[in-house]
Amino acid sequence: MFPLQTVNNLQRCDSGVWCLGDSCSFSYSEGEEAENYLRNCFLEAGDLTSNSTFLQEKIKDWSSEYHLSPTRANLLRALDLESLEHVLELGCGCGSMTRYLGEQISSVDAVEGSPVRAELAGLRCRDLDHVRVVCANFNDLRLPERQYDAVFLIGVLEYASKFFPEQKNDQESVVAILEKVKSSLRPGGVVVVAIENRLGLKYWLGAGEDHYCRPGVGLFGYPMAEGIRTYDRREWETLLTRVDLAHHRFLYPFPDYKLPRVILSDSFIKDDPQSHSLLYRVSSRDYCSNWQPGDDEFLYYKGLHQSGYLGEFANSFLLLISDSSSGLNTLAPFDFSHFSAMTEAELEEV
Repeated sequence: MFPLQTVNNLQRCDSGVWCLGDSCSFSYSEGEEAENYLRNCFLEAGDLTSNSTFLQEKIKDWSSEYHLSPTRANLLRALDLESLEHVLELGCGCGSMTRYLGEQISSVDAVEGSPVRAELAGLRCRDLDHVRVVCANFNDLRLPERQYDAVFLIGVLEYASKFFPEQKNDQESVVAILEKVKSSLRPGGVVVVAIENRLGLKYWLGAGEDHYCRPGVGLFGYPMAEGIRTYDRREWETLLTRVDLAHHRFLYPFPDYKLPRVILSDSFIKDDPQSHSLLYRVSSRDYCSNWQPGDDEFLYYKGLHQSGYLGEFANSFLLLISDSSSGLNTLAPFDFSHFSAMTEAELEEV
């Protein structure tokens, strides 16, 4: 039995996905056409790996790029996963990051609330027996005590109030999720959060907010939020004081966590006056439109760094949270990570 199965009545479905009764009710979808396209890609692929050139060649738009680009896994390539044995991924989507975790770690439990997306994640990882994709509503799922070396929440906490709608606001929902997952960590275990920064530089330069596709939404504090919102660094610092995990560390993926080419550590930004130089020709993207920065974005990064605010205005955060500083040091030992390989779509942006 695998960790989630020890505390939940999970049944193997015909698709190969493990199901918790009828609890798959999270309705997020990118549309039937996009999901059918991914299904066909995965069924046709002889190479399903995170570096699959076959899947990369199937990229035709932003939706397929998000799920098929090998650049997605750069976010986790920046971490040292060697010490991890059992991990949990919540909100695994269509399995892009799940696939990379399964290539590096001997035991992966991945949870997705959408039945269609869970099926797609299962297809992406169908040759990895040690990866179990579970279709379940997060609220209905029991998490095993002290079983995981890491819990991954990649692009999940912006939807926190959809998982915990009974909480009085979005921040309370984030705290509720973090409180729930921390009990499943082994001593020294780490919660890994990837999320956009509502004060990211690209938003100040006119890009649309990633979830609402409208400029200024996050900058104004989500005045008409529809159950989705992100947070700036100071808001995160306040939220984390309410979670009984005493240590945390910020890493900064550029241009963002979705397709990162550079990841800088907080200490590297503070200690190296030239660390911003790694951001030369690393251009932000608006995933909803053809927006381009009107000025030289690198000069803004340089000015922000020289003023001590580069981290506060990064477009995304990679946040590591633990009860132990040694756990953070083991998982994130690098000052920075720089990835030179780009997809054709990224090359067109340069």
